[in-house]
Amino acid sequence: MRSRKARKWLTVIGLLIILLTLIRAKMNHKATSTNKNIILHSEYGAYADFILAQARHESADFTSKVYRDNNNPFGMKVPSKREFLGSVGTKASDGGYYAKYESDSVAFKDYLKWLRAVRFPADVETIEDYARELRERKYYTDSLANYTRALKKWLNKK
Repeated sequence: MRSRKARKWLTVIGLLIILLTLIRAKMNHKATSTNKNIILHSEYGAYADFILAQARHESADFTSKVYRDNNNPFGMKVPSKREFLGSVGTKASDGGYYAKYESDSVAFKDYLKWLRAVRFPADVETIEDYARELRERKYYTDSLANYTRALKKWLNKK
């Protein structure tokens, strides 16, 4: 049987975990709404929900190591053929480097810059077509079906 003191500490720890979870959720909501505004004020505004679902997928809902170490919600690498808004971050397993951003907002702005650089169409209507266009531009290597399914999962968790 646990002592009264041990139970008190467990209660305090439990309450701290709940509080930290609520703070994290509030911060993610604020960051998400700010980033959504960045997207909405671009030519890709119609894709705001698709892009946010993509960021959540790529960063494991803003918890991945690449995101934590580089403030990089898309897992973007340092580009070799275009200017970007970040700096060189941590080394990737393929020998390249992840882009590191000073904030989520800068990362989202750079992602929009990437969309422009690859001439991503501004008239895609479905998440399936969005995923197909990303695949055609070599954004990911997974199967189209898997990637589309993943985006839909996050799209439905607004």
